[in-house]
Amino acid sequence: MLTLFIYLKSFVIYFDFSKNPFFTNKSLFKKFFYDDNKDIVKVEASIIAWSSDKINPTKIALKRKKKTPEWNGMKHQAFLIFLSVVI
Repeated sequence: MLTLFIYLKSFVIYFDFSKNPFFTNKSLFKKFFYDDNKDIVKVEASIIAWSSDKINPTKIALKRKKKTPEWNGMKHQAFLIFLSVVI
């Protein structure tokens, strides 16, 4: 489930998850702060309790195989990186 709260100078997105093999958190948040020009100036996020370093996208290295970059990791890695990155 996804919940969005909008405030005067920020907004927060809450993500609720069923049990999964990637992390143990039941919910995560991402909070975006913006200035008068509506430019994002700061981002805060939950600390993710990863189930294993082997599936943590912030620790998975980019590997090359036959001169083609391939990720050795999860199918939905981009979303998990989005949850992890803060400014």
